[in-house]
Amino acid sequence: MPRAKRPQTVGAFARPTTKSFRTEELRKNLIAKIRAEEIIFPGIVGFEQTVIPQLENAILAGQDIILLGERGQAKSRIFRSLTNLLDDPIPKIAECEINDNPYDPICQVCRTKCLNSETRRSWSGSLEMNVIRRSWRHQTYP
Repeated sequence: MPRAKRPQTVGAFARPTTKSFRTEELRKNLIAKIRAEEIIFPGIVGFEQTVIPQLENAILAGQDIILLGERGQAKSRIFRSLTNLLDDPIPKIAECEINDNPYDPICQVCRTKCLNSETRRSWSGSLEMNVIRRSWRHQTYP
């Protein structure tokens, strides 16, 4: 989404035209990767005929996923690979040290901001929001 069209407040982000549900986002991006014949779960060997088709079906159906298995069965790698199916821009509350989710903040400062702006109740609030890239999330800043 071009920078000029990105929502700048939580109220604008919550409008039906911009609201994105993660399960729908996963499904949409999975369909695009399947059509483009891209590798969906890179680095996972030996599960092409068993586990991967079941995961694809679960994502397409919007089901919950639970992976059980012995150590070394690529469970963690599969879940880390699911982030490849998310859109790159991630919304966050502006000036938050831990990049809180605008819909469900966990730090007290952001919860207070949400309550003060009445964003949580009406979704028309003016709580300022930014967008970060997935690749920037875990970088440390001086």
